[in-house]
Amino acid sequence: MSKIIKFCYIILIVSLSSCKSNISLPKEKSELNLNSNLILLDDKSFKIGDKIQSAVNTLGKYQRSDGFTNLDSIYIWDDKGISIITDKQNEWRIKEIYLFLNSTDSNKSKENLFFKKLESHYRDIYKKKSNSITKNNFFVQNDYASDSIKNENEKMITEIIEKEKNISYIYPKNTIKNPFFINGIRFDFNDNISTFNKKLKSKNIEPFHYEFDLYKIATMDPNSLYEFLENNKFKEDPNYGMINKNINGLFISDNSKNKFISIMVSNNEVEFIKVY
Repeated sequence: MSKIIKFCYIILIVSLSSCKSNISLPKEKSELNLNSNLILLDDKSFKIGDKIQSAVNTLGKYQRSDGFTNLDSIYIWDDKGISIITDKQNEWRIKEIYLFLNSTDSNKSKENLFFKKLESHYRDIYKKKSNSITKNNFFVQNDYASDSIKNENEKMITEIIEKEKNISYIYPKNTIKNPFFINGIRFDFNDNISTFNKKLKSKNIEPFHYEFDLYKIATMDPNSLYEFLENNKFKEDPNYGMINKNINGLFISDNSKNKFISIMVSNNEVEFIKVY
């Protein structure tokens, strides 16, 4: 299960000489390449485990940054459709990279977006409990967690409620604009999980398969979640392993090159691609 909870916009102008006048035409946007947990753009790159400056050197300056939780910080490239989360416990190094094909500000359907639903879920639970969070509440009741983790969870929920550091803050204001490739296979903006898997199969590459409903997993109480994952109950879902249905949920790959990449489907469309 470690797989689970395991892109730049540049306009170039070229000058063409025609007759006696110079005509400037836009060149196609640079291609972004996802190679395992490495992101490449032109002759620059960054990867999971790098410091955020490595991403800035590749993508340019981000537009927004803030604390995502008390353990993480988030950097958002609104113009590029990319968000990056860094880990406080690992010198603020990059731990997750998101390429968004749908967001709260896009023209596509906004209902049932993963982080938006998750935020609403937590707010519904805690809207009357912001000053009375105890270890017996949902989310922090976890017999398998240490007291320090429970305390960190309490702080995170308090922060969400009182400081309004929204979970859905992760969404950039625009979706990804660059053409991009996942280990050499082009992902077109109109691709869904089925069409992209067909491209992979045509190259004899293991396709992405349905793993489970990530929203269901994220909203389970910790003890139920532990049992669900420990006993592989997600494999009882009749959709488990599907590769040719656009099912809402998380898709992963057993291919060694794609094992650090997952695809999230919401509204039967790809919402984001995560590198971890």
